[in-house]
Amino acid sequence: AGQTGFKLTTRIDIPSLPDEPSLHIYRLVQEIIHNIRQHAAATEAYILLKQQDEYIILAIKDNGKGFDREKAFAQGKGLGLRNIRSRADALRAKVQLVTAPGKGTQYHLQIPIDYEHKPPGQRIDRR
Repeated sequence: AGQTGFKLTTRIDIPSLPDEPSLHIYRLVQEIIHNIRQHAAATEAYILLKQQDEYIILAIKDNGKGFDREKAFAQGKGLGLRNIRSRADALRAKVQLVTAPGKGTQYHLQIPIDYEHKPPGQRIDRR
């Protein structure tokens, strides 16, 4: 079983959004926090949710153990990562995932406010 407690700091500065994107964003945050709680062994995590121009920015980072992204994707592990990718696709979001063993994990999503009229976003960036 994973660690259950960590310090969570949030900064939320967004306007009211329609129900559908709000639910997807909520579920994204829920999935990422679940991953941190179950797998990261983090003592701290930070969530930033803000509007920047015509985008909603969701950034979540932790100081946990991180993981090897290429290995996780290659082995098809991570129902949570697939759920995150699926929800991000529904929002036409661009997603960047930065992690490495021993380095914590950072998620950065750029969600167009008018996502229903945008072409699909990019898959999780594996840089």
